Amino acid sequence: MIINPYLVQPSGPSYGTLTTAWIAATGETDLTILGALNTLETDLTTYGLTAKMDALYPMVGGTAGKHSYNFMNTAAYQLTFNGGWTHSSTGALPNGTNAYADTGFNVNTYKDNNHLSYYIRTNLDEVRVDAGLIGSIGQYFDIESRISNVGYFGNHIAGVNVNFAVTDSRGLWLNTRTTSTLQKVYKNGTSQGSNTASGTTAINGNIYLGARNLVGTGANLYSTKQTAFASIGDGLDDTEAANFYTAVQAFQTTLSRQV
Repeated sequence: MIINPYLVQPSGPSYGTLTTAWIAATGETDLTILGALNTLETDLTTYGLTAKMDALYPMVGGTAGKHSYNFMNTAAYQLTFNGGWTHSSTGALPNGTNAYADTGFNVNTYKDNNHLSYYIRTNLDEVRVDAGLIGSIGQYFDIESRISNVGYFGNHIAGVNVNFAVTDSRGLWLNTRTTSTLQKVYKNGTSQGSNTASGTTAINGNIYLGARNLVGTGANLYSTKQTAFASIGDGLDDTEAANFYTAVQAFQTTLSRQV
């Protein structure tokens, strides 16, 4: 067959740099997933949040391999899943017994400028940790979304955390510090509480997802809540936290897994 060179040939979708790199790493072809990722990339840029994200796990593709990749840089901070996880189109579900994911992300230089976010799709009241770590002198950086109807969020301070009443663990949780004396916690872009205590010392250890990294000992307090998104990076202020939720919730809605 002779193709007329003067006819315009159809082309596939055009994607941003981060989405293109994620496609190359995962081999994903689902157009709904790729469209959602591309819009997320655009929204992060529009809201000025791209530079704030060092590791971002969109948990799409339905397999451990695809869920493991860091969207911001597929060559860095790839998740190592341990124990029993169930991977599906709605996210990654730890078994509550031995499941955790090591981010490879050491927070020792993030004491006074940090964030940890975690999107939970399960409403459970349990004495378990959704994500984070605890240092050698008891300083926490973690998300405990609902324990006896209270949320607990430590951020590099031994014996001090932000806590408040919680009846639903589902949604986007954000634990962030923007200065040495300001920690804030947000649920779905809305501030839930804060404290102005100074961080004790930096924690020298990796953040875990689905459990807590007890530095020097290993994982414990394994969660049974499904996650559909997580991120680590620099601190977010009120406006950035609200915009971040808008971007993440739009992403989840496109995938029909929003809560």
